[in-house]
Amino acid sequence: MLSYGTYAAKHFKKGKKKHLRFFYILEDDTRFLQWISPRKPFTKSRIHLGEVKDFSTEVHWSALNKSNAHFLRIQTNLQELVLEFDTTQKRDEFYAAA
Repeated sequence: MLSYGTYAAKHFKKGKKKHLRFFYILEDDTRFLQWISPRKPFTKSRIHLGEVKDFSTEVHWSALNKSNAHFLRIQTNLQELVLEFDTTQKRDEFYAAA
């Protein structure tokens, strides 16, 4: 059963490219933030929430237009995930769920 789910744009390669993805946390396994990716296996499209080192709304990529963007940066030891939401409220709800 789904505990939380939302759509957000996932940015790649320092903001030059983004894809809309559905991000979710399952009720029976709340350890992972999972997203649906058409080209990656299930185990490669997720972040273990216990490995998250930092959440931030600051993104320092010059390629991103920050004028009306609502970003959340999730940093682990192995990867950085930058998400862009439609509104600040959606970003904050997502952050509270994670």
